[in-house]
Amino acid sequence: MEKRGLDIDRIAKLYYKFGVKNLTMDEIANELGISKRTIYQQVATKYELVQMVLNEEFVKFKEAVLNVVNQNAGGIQKLYGVYRVVLMHFKPMTPVFVYSLVKMSSVLADNIREQYGTFIKEILSQIIDEGKSEGIFLTRFKDDFSILFTGFLFQTGDVFVDGKEGNIDLNSMFYLQVSGICTEKGKRILEELIENPCPENLYEQ
Repeated sequence: MEKRGLDIDRIAKLYYKFGVKNLTMDEIANELGISKRTIYQQVATKYELVQMVLNEEFVKFKEAVLNVVNQNAGGIQKLYGVYRVVLMHFKPMTPVFVYSLVKMSSVLADNIREQYGTFIKEILSQIIDEGKSEGIFLTRFKDDFSILFTGFLFQTGDVFVDGKEGNIDLNSMFYLQVSGICTEKGKRILEELIENPCPENLYEQ
């Protein structure tokens, strides 16, 4: 993703790796192989650059979520797709990034969290309401489920990654969280999905 000479994806990776507070505009320009003037043709301040990059990252996330929701049939399959997108999108975010963002601007950090949280709650609500008509979800737990899920959005430290002591893999987390809102019919579908999960590349488009 580029905006008039700025490689937004590369800047985002730099922020995730080194944090936003201590990474200077000169360092970003050097990493991108462009002049600092090129950056300042797009934004007036470092804060505006951070804001632009994070907004673009949210747009990318939103498109990916909507893509898997629209491509999949069935509430459990849609939720599974959303979980995978969340895993891939938030995995690069390091504790350094989250900490430095809060230190740079707690207001911006709160706005970003709210942006993601509001969107995800809307998507989860839509999926669960549709799942009620399928006879697979219990809607009385909808709000609690949304709160539980959105609480993980900015967790860091590879919490979802397989093979690390003390962590829970995606399928186990998905089963443990989603089974609590499933009817008996929904649990049967959930069991089938966990036994035969969708190919990972289905959600990497």
